[in-house]
Amino acid sequence: MINSIMQGHCLCNAVQYAVEGEPLWCAHCHCADCRRHTGSAVATFVAVKKDEFTLTAGEFGRIESSPGVYRSFCATCGTPMAYERNDLPGELHLYLGTLEHPAACYTPCQLSTPTGCSILADQLFCRGSHGQVCQWPISRKGSILL
Repeated sequence: MINSIMQGHCLCNAVQYAVEGEPLWCAHCHCADCRRHTGSAVATFVAVKKDEFTLTAGEFGRIESSPGVYRSFCATCGTPMAYERNDLPGELHLYLGTLEHPAACYTPCQLSTPTGCSILADQLFCRGSHGQVCQWPISRKGSILL
C-alpha cells in the first residue's frame, strides 16, 4: 500500500493537520447531535487511524457531547474538526469539509427525486488502497448495516 498524505484545516487556518495513510471509510451521519454540531442536515466524516494523524498548527477545542463521545473544533473560528468515541480507540473521524482535497477519499452520491430535488443517498462509501469503491447501506438511525 502506498501511503498518501491528506491535509486539512479550519476556516481561519489556526488549526491545521496532516494524515499519513489511507482513509478507513467515509460516511454521512444525520443524527441529531451531528446536525446540531454542524448546523447542517448531515455531517460527512472520513475515518483515519489516530496514530497517522498529526496536528501541524494550533490545538483543538474539545467537548464531550455525550458519555464517551468527543467533538473537536477550532476554538478561534468554531469550525467542527473531528469526532472521537471511546469504543473506537484507534480511529479519528474528521469532518470531510476540513480536508484540502475531499474528493480524494469520497465519492459523492446524490439522488434526484421526481420533483427535481437532489438529496444525499443513505450510503457509506469508501476507497480501498487500489481505488476501488465499496458501499454499504446506512440505517435511518445513522448506523452501518453490515
